[in-house]
Amino acid sequence: MNELDRLVARLADLHDGESAFFDVIQAGPEAIPALEALVREEPQSVFAHRCLAVDALAAIGGPDAWQALLGALEELSTRRVPSSLALAEDAVVNRIATHLAGSGTPGASEALLAALAARPRGEVARALGRLHEERAIPMLVACLDDDLARDGAMEALQGFGEAAAGALAAKLTPPGDAGQYEAPHLTAGRAAAAQLLGGIALPDAHVALGRALHDPSPVVRRAAALALAVTTPSARHEVVPVLIEALGDASWLAAEPVIDALVSLGRATVGPLLDVLTGPAGDPSVERRRERTLRALARLAPEEAVPAIGRLAAGGSDPRTAIAAVAALAAIPSAAATTALASFLRHPTPAVRERTVRALAGRGPDAARAMTTALSDRERHIRHTVWTCAAALDPAGRAAFLDAVSENGHLIQRLEARLRLRAGAP
Repeated sequence: MNELDRLVARLADLHDGESAFFDVIQAGPEAIPALEALVREEPQSVFAHRCLAVDALAAIGGPDAWQALLGALEELSTRRVPSSLALAEDAVVNRIATHLAGSGTPGASEALLAALAARPRGEVARALGRLHEERAIPMLVACLDDDLARDGAMEALQGFGEAAAGALAAKLTPPGDAGQYEAPHLTAGRAAAAQLLGGIALPDAHVALGRALHDPSPVVRRAAALALAVTTPSARHEVVPVLIEALGDASWLAAEPVIDALVSLGRATVGPLLDVLTGPAGDPSVERRRERTLRALARLAPEEAVPAIGRLAAGGSDPRTAIAAVAALAAIPSAAATTALASFLRHPTPAVRERTVRALAGRGPDAARAMTTALSDRERHIRHTVWTCAAALDPAGRAAFLDAVSENGHLIQRLEARLRLRAGAP
């Protein structure tokens, strides 16, 4: 082994590899054969040194280096490897694809197409997107079914726009038989197609999304509704019921964009949202839907929602739902909202009562008077919260609070009010 071979071999050293990387680049074109051999070596679970060799070839540059990378891509992308090593081999192929995409090397597109045809790979998909290789569209759409390649394929397909519309619309088609089982990764692929179609300003794309609102899969229905909410607000009468259904999803990550979409559609969503609150309580998905409905209403702050939200105080609603109701009422600056808010001081859950006290603080004299109800709360920390909030009231609120304590409080409360507030103590 000569000195140059030993230098390249240092890339495999887990401690010294990165420092050797710069020495290898300094060696220039003379290091290309050894680097190419390292890239092409037999697959193993540790692949970082092979990726460093790819980076070194790209940094050295020149026709010989790019041809070495191209040849390595052609070999590695079709190499048969054990399934336990497939992801490690994909990492090397993906690194080569990333560099080749911007190299202008003749034959790069063909090699990348072959690599994607052999196996779904995210960075290969991105590389073909950067090259704007429309022949890759069918394979990119197929990559939507792969959990690891999906993000790269979506990024690539976004750049093709209308050219990808037909393939994406076809991808959106549900399984043939009603009720037929569909694997989660296939459902996620169709949902990704719906998301991508939302960014294409073509009537046919919107027609396909409209059909997807009735898809057997709730995941696909949600994706189609989110896409149409952004691109076609006029379709809100079809979109809103699907979005409200999606509020019951078990995943918070899935529900957040749904709430954003409902708020973006404006006050037209208030009526359907209130229907969720007035319906019967039920399983956990119903409570999740109510809680998230209240979060949307908190951002819309409609006055007409006050009665429906206030009714949730009766009967001891789910604590998380009640806390969301308190936040929604706190966002509505009206006397009716203050009255409804005060009713949550009787909720059986201490956390709800404490949130209510904090929400009432600063809402004016009527709210300050309502706060005094909590001075008789059985929980000491809630009584302490009342005094803390009362000390921060403006002069009008503090006066109203003291008057209410003087009129309705027992002797100890009146004395405590004098000591804490009139003396200025918190």
